Amino acid sequence: MKTIKQLDRLRKIHALIKNNKTGTHKEFALLLEMSESQLYKILDSLKIKGLPIFYSKEKKSYIYNKECNLKIRYSVELLTEDIKINIVEGNKYLSTIL
Repeated sequence: MKTIKQLDRLRKIHALIKNNKTGTHKEFALLLEMSESQLYKILDSLKIKGLPIFYSKEKKSYIYNKECNLKIRYSVELLTEDIKINIVEGNKYLSTIL
């Protein structure tokens, strides 16, 4: 279930940024229970993928410099010749109101 943990971490990152509650890079890493270098890698990856993330010295928080929403969906199904069973299904929509 590593993927679900990563998606939940992404949801938390988005919520903290959206609400301007990340604090400094060090504080942000502590909130996410990861190293600062891991956090830098994740933020760089998200920026490359187009998320408008930057650090605001004024707010002392990472923020989005334009409106940004994140939609996370996941599904795990068992498929055989005659049955289809949903094992895990999730759909989390992170809107501007978190």
